[in-house]
Amino acid sequence: MLLEDHRLDYNHRRPHSSLGCQTPAEYAAAWIKPGVASLPPAGPATPPQPILS
Repeated sequence: MLLEDHRLDYNHRRPHSSLGCQTPAEYAAAWIKPGVASLPPAGPATPPQPILS
């Protein structure tokens, strides 16, 4: 639990000077456009179909 508390504090509540005194969460939120997913939805990978000639 102690490690998780540190991680949350470091990544969500503690400002970083290299990010313009913003928290990493604030900095990332400023770069994400509303309504746009940052990653494509995960789905099953479909193998390529063999080419029959």
